[in-house]
Amino acid sequence: KGGIDLEEVAKLPLFKTADPKQSTFVSLKKDIVHCCVDPSDKHSNALCKLTPPGMVLLAWPTAQGKPIYEYCGVNLCTGEEFMCHYIVPTLVGICGKDEDGRSSAPFLVELHAWVCIDASERVKKAASEVAWVPSEDMSQTALASAYVSTAVGAAKVFKSVLKAYLPAKWIQWNTQYMELMMALGMSSILTPSMILLCAKHLHQAFTGRDGPIPDEDEQRGEKRKLTDEEEEPIPAYIEMKDCENQSSFNGVWERTEEHREYLGHDRGTYQLVGKSFFAYFWRDADDAEQTGWYIAAEVGSEEIFAVNRSGVDDLFPPAAGGWEIQEEDPAGGRVAEKRCGFHRVPKQQEPSAKAAKTQESSKAESDGTPQQVRAATCRTKPNVVGIYEITWEHKEYLEHDRPTYTKDGHFVYFWDDKDDPDSKGWYVAAEVGSEEVFAINQDPKHFDAQAPPGPGDWQVVGADGSKAVDKEFGFAPVLASEGVLATKEQVQVKRPTPSASKPTGNPLGVVTDSLRAMSYELMEEFARAAEELWPKPGSARSAINDSSQKQNLHDMWNLLETASLNVLVARRHATQETTKKELEVRNSKRLVEEKDRKIKERDQADDPQALLDCAKVELVPLKGVAFKFARQVLWSVAPVAEHTPPAGSKGGTSYLASLVTNHSEGMQNVFGAFVKAKHAPPEQVMRHLSFLCGMPQAETGIVAIKPGSVLHEDLKACWAYLSDSLYSLESPEVKEHLESLRKLPCVAVNSEDVADRPVEEMLLTLPKFAFFQLPLLRGKEANLRLYLR
Repeated sequence: KGGIDLEEVAKLPLFKTADPKQSTFVSLKKDIVHCCVDPSDKHSNALCKLTPPGMVLLAWPTAQGKPIYEYCGVNLCTGEEFMCHYIVPTLVGICGKDEDGRSSAPFLVELHAWVCIDASERVKKAASEVAWVPSEDMSQTALASAYVSTAVGAAKVFKSVLKAYLPAKWIQWNTQYMELMMALGMSSILTPSMILLCAKHLHQAFTGRDGPIPDEDEQRGEKRKLTDEEEEPIPAYIEMKDCENQSSFNGVWERTEEHREYLGHDRGTYQLVGKSFFAYFWRDADDAEQTGWYIAAEVGSEEIFAVNRSGVDDLFPPAAGGWEIQEEDPAGGRVAEKRCGFHRVPKQQEPSAKAAKTQESSKAESDGTPQQVRAATCRTKPNVVGIYEITWEHKEYLEHDRPTYTKDGHFVYFWDDKDDPDSKGWYVAAEVGSEEVFAINQDPKHFDAQAPPGPGDWQVVGADGSKAVDKEFGFAPVLASEGVLATKEQVQVKRPTPSASKPTGNPLGVVTDSLRAMSYELMEEFARAAEELWPKPGSARSAINDSSQKQNLHDMWNLLETASLNVLVARRHATQETTKKELEVRNSKRLVEEKDRKIKERDQADDPQALLDCAKVELVPLKGVAFKFARQVLWSVAPVAEHTPPAGSKGGTSYLASLVTNHSEGMQNVFGAFVKAKHAPPEQVMRHLSFLCGMPQAETGIVAIKPGSVLHEDLKACWAYLSDSLYSLESPEVKEHLESLRKLPCVAVNSEDVADRPVEEMLLTLPKFAFFQLPLLRGKEANLRLYLR
């Protein structure tokens, strides 16, 4: 109205910023978004402190100035609108590049307040539809619903496998962030594709192979041992020779399995003994030119010291001929060294290689450095308590000769940063150099110590970052032979021997406690997913033909592939000796008491505790495994499911038990498992019956069985099966076992008419010696019955 050009006014510094502490007047720039948040909103003060990139937050205008703000393009918002339109969309750039969570913290704290405290459905919907959450491996940002929680279940035991499906670590470590993630749709269960990924990991950990095992002997985990004259395809030790530009690489390198899962192949990875250098094979599916052998301070590091792209078919780092080595001058590039390369260390020379490996430990012993230290007590952080073992892995990184000690994701080390003298001191942290510090000791009197200091000067870091002195927390040397705290004098007199190196991987063919826990959680997830995905009776046709069900079919295929891998804990008899031992146990144990007859319908045919030592425990595919009632007719010739919660675990789910009980036919038709006795192949049942009747004979042609024993019930189940499957006795596969059975005591007879046998015994005799009882006769005709007996 007054003829004022408002566009020119926008160029003047007349607009006040919202920050009450550092408020200034600015002009409106075209490439900047300008917003105002309604001061009556209870979140306005907090929102004024949030300034996403490319935005300036202005103070709320007066009633007279409001039309000018609107004309000039300033966005006047409520707190909820500001969150939905300006904060949430910018989280992709803020959180996606945040490695430690610091820059994201103020934004996520405010988002948590809106979603979890105020329960704003509008903000919740906006945040759940934006792919702002970074993955643990920082390979992507995705929706919160694309991730899975590691609080419980399979995701917890397969954390190392599911890094692409887990939120960034700094999100996992914050309870508020995890509460926010759950509110935004983060799942606590695995998808079928995640289940298959975990199954492949479990299968490889047990078998050492990527796919199903073809050979029966290998299926039982029995790997052929090499003779002294034979060489392993991937040697335990190799040696680099004739390296000029990086002469420190010359020496013995030891094979390590620590990075096999990360690299995704079975080729040898080696670490230079006593130093933090690794030789490994790298394959990049997205960039084939990067495929080759590398030497770096860390596996996968971008700082490469050597590369060889000519030996892509070798199982361990190649010999001379193709290596390019970084020059000693960091400014220089890599140069070809024709003589430099790796060579296999002969088996006869491995002892000397092992001696080289312990050189650092020997040096430490001679200096009085303990091989183990113990943290005795810490009230606020009990996880740091325990025995720590010496490691020299981080020597190059720390740039000093003091040892580092480690236990279960905790490291104790001395930090001396010349650029930051205030950080100097002893630390207990999640990783060497990590910002996640559990305890710190910066008393100058300990700066010259060669081992972590004792109690008195340690400060324990709280969850909020505060530090509190804990006079009782500290470290002391440990005597390796006695496992008790040692005094300084004891250490000088009696040196602890170097502790044996821990195995870096699971021994092949052995079901360890960790593999059993993985199997239990994985099979529970598998059963839950199968129950949800598989078409129910009567709906299979529509489910398969419906184009909208393509994802379901893909998920079903993932579960079928999972079922074909070695993922289920089962026990199987590998020798005749174990079979006979179980026969004796089953013949001495009663199935159930008469008063608890209903229990018979449950899975009580076996006593796992008594029978566990009789058979070998292994991981097997579902096909051919006996569950429930099929166990009685197959336990000596087929793997028997041993799916139980890990020792010490509380509660647990029962998805697999429910799947087996409610869908026994589906378990057999789809996955090939045996649940009911009728599912068992006749030839296997006949072979199993032959085993049962092969017990030591009390006398020629007679075997004694205790009535009501587990073995007695097994025999009854086998005969019941055969009586319902008479048609199968004509098949060639069964006839062979039938002929064997005819020569064994397999027919039950009463012992009441046998004078020298106890009445409580039941006898098995040869078929040719058995006869069947006549109908009840009366009077004088009863004498005929006694005579015929």
